[in-house]
Amino acid sequence: MLGQLSTEKYEDPREVLKTFLNDVVQFLNLVAMREEPNWRPKFREHLLEPMHAALMPLRSHAERVEVRIANLSTEQIRDHGLEGSELTFKFSVIDDAYSNRGGGGGWNFWGWKRLIESLDVLLESILSATGAGTGISEMKDYIGLSVDGP
Repeated sequence: MLGQLSTEKYEDPREVLKTFLNDVVQFLNLVAMREEPNWRPKFREHLLEPMHAALMPLRSHAERVEVRIANLSTEQIRDHGLEGSELTFKFSVIDDAYSNRGGGGGWNFWGWKRLIESLDVLLESILSATGAGTGISEMKDYIGLSVDGP
């Protein structure tokens, strides 16, 4: 779960990578539907309807990426820094960005930007290693671009 990734215990990094991917998809859905308790950015109103419609295929994109994650070789995992201390550090940065919301105890644009960028770095590593799932990354970016701020 976002905010608790660095405490995940795993034997095989593939499993925690699939968990992360599902957490990102769930987070994007919750944010876009304004149901995520900690992150409720103000969206540009005219973008809400197309954003909600674009969420529909997100789950199927994730399922295809999960299959690719399961088939990653140990070398691919290592080459993309998707294991051990490298992965723990990436999760720690994401957890910190999720938990801090940019300071001041409330949501702010710069906290949002930091969280989206921290998710992006790991998501791009996974997508690069698997060669799939750019639709998820693009939706993350477009949801981020729909925020009305700073």
